[in-house]
Amino acid sequence: MSDKQHIEFDEFVKVTARERFPGNYYILRLQSPALAQSVQPGQMLLIQQFVEEAGVALVIAVMRRSAELGWVEISFHEEGPETHWLTEVQTNDYVKITGIEGAPFLLQKSIKRLLLLGQGNGIGNIFFLADQLHSLRPSQPMLVMLGFNGQLPFQPRPSNILINNVPPQYIATMPLFENRQIPTRLAMKIFQPGCFEGSVTAFAETWLDAYDKAIAREVDVIASGPAELCQAVEALGEKYSLSWQTRETM
Repeated sequence: MSDKQHIEFDEFVKVTARERFPGNYYILRLQSPALAQSVQPGQMLLIQQFVEEAGVALVIAVMRRSAELGWVEISFHEEGPETHWLTEVQTNDYVKITGIEGAPFLLQKSIKRLLLLGQGNGIGNIFFLADQLHSLRPSQPMLVMLGFNGQLPFQPRPSNILINNVPPQYIATMPLFENRQIPTRLAMKIFQPGCFEGSVTAFAETWLDAYDKAIAREVDVIASGPAELCQAVEALGEKYSLSWQTRETM
């Protein structure tokens, strides 16, 4: 199935909650039972802005949903003028959703080891998938690695979850994942205590290199983030003969 899949959707949805975090990260909760019933991990929303009859559209990752309560949450990082208008949306405003973009991530019934990589606006996609897997497949071996280029939108804390083949000095985690008992570690381009210094794919290579080659080939990689991450994951998959999927974000 192509990750370029597009599903038509046409609804003005109400923003029922808005949070801003350090580093100009945002989470918006959108009330839409139809979206909450249909959107899956790996898919994103096409959100339309109208300025003097000219449409400006953004593709934004879904972070989580409640099918029971009829809402979805989107997360995004302000990336210049393209996303600035969405940062000004307030609680009780409406935004127009004009499509669901991308295919859901495809998961085999049996995966020996799963490595999830997220960066930038793709982190919401990765949380959506990891959280759903944690609920549906609690025994699934899984490791999440998240990459950040600038200020963190949260206060990292030492993880209580031990991870094989991750050096003990890389102990910092993201509370959102830790609170769901999802094993997670962080990579930063600049030094941050407890974090790997470098790209998230370089961190992944360090982890893979600690395994025997035959075991490393049992890892499935799923990644979401900017084009540079997706390209690096493709190279990673070829180098280690891994199965991989990517979803590109802004």
